[in-house]
Amino acid sequence: MTPSGILIVEDEGILAEGLKKRLTALGYTVTGIAARGEEAIAKAGQTRPDLVIMDIRLRGEMDGIEAAQVIRERFDIPVVYLTAYSDQQTLDRAKITEPYGYICKPVEERELHINIEIALYKHRTEKELLKKRELEALATFASGIAHDFRNIFNLVNGFLDVAMKESRHNPEISHHPLTKARENLARAIILVNKFLDIFQEERLNRQKINVTGLIQEAIDSVPRPNTITISLPTGIPPLLLVGDEARLKEAFSDLLVNAVEAMNGKEPGIIGLAIETVIADSETYPLLKEGHYLKVSIQDPGKGIPGEHIEKIFLPYFSTKDNPTQKGLGLGLTFCYSIIKRHGGHIDIVSIPGAGTTATVFLPLPPQ
Repeated sequence: MTPSGILIVEDEGILAEGLKKRLTALGYTVTGIAARGEEAIAKAGQTRPDLVIMDIRLRGEMDGIEAAQVIRERFDIPVVYLTAYSDQQTLDRAKITEPYGYICKPVEERELHINIEIALYKHRTEKELLKKRELEALATFASGIAHDFRNIFNLVNGFLDVAMKESRHNPEISHHPLTKARENLARAIILVNKFLDIFQEERLNRQKINVTGLIQEAIDSVPRPNTITISLPTGIPPLLLVGDEARLKEAFSDLLVNAVEAMNGKEPGIIGLAIETVIADSETYPLLKEGHYLKVSIQDPGKGIPGEHIEKIFLPYFSTKDNPTQKGLGLGLTFCYSIIKRHGGHIDIVSIPGAGTTATVFLPLPPQ
């Protein structure tokens, strides 16, 4: 698991370096050190840490509380205060910024570690809950609209059938426009059914699946230029899980299509896949229930996704493409999220702008 990145905001250089050593020893990655509020905001935007440890009293016009408020509102990065000040007035000001921790100096290493882990866990679960609520709200609206439209499309399709039959016996009626209308109506029906698949959660056809074979079939189904190679490791032993083979194949295909499109086909490159089994516990994988999981990672060396877009990519029709409607229905990642969640799994996207993106899927394995 990638170490959590932490930005230190402390204007005393010796204290900042000492804190950096302690955090590194605890297994975290320090993304940077800032001495002023304005510098902290700039570095938070550049490095996108998972957490900011913020001293309240800083040199310059902006103190730590003001900087924390901007960082929270602009980047949605949690802040833990580490300060020598515990007076009520400072505490009242700090509370307004909704910090994820407030530790008074001098701090013990264990207290520091506990507060960081609680803050990271709380922020992750809050984001996951928000994502779930957004999709549930969309589901209520979208499934109702999709159901009504499907009924209308079925009626229109019936009238088109009648018109096409009549056109065969009447040379004055052009057959071509009717054919085109039928083709576009078929595309609309596919879109409506996709919405219903995502939001009505139809029953999964669960069976034992050979994961390696399923992923190889997904790879084979993805169109791509000759310059792009999708690499599946060799020698992987047979791995079995219980799930809906057709739905999971489609989910992995959608993830691979996104990886191919991220590379634009302009430069040669390899999309790497890694498959392994992991044991999840509350410390290493806090968003998963404890147990054995299949972990599949898909890594592309494409342009990456800006940090402010990561939390939105599972929403329908959200896209970083210039004109997403020309490349697809805009539901690929929404569908992936829905299918993986309904299998009791989790999907995580990590991206570095200019360096690429890694999509990691966790699916529960049968009891060992």
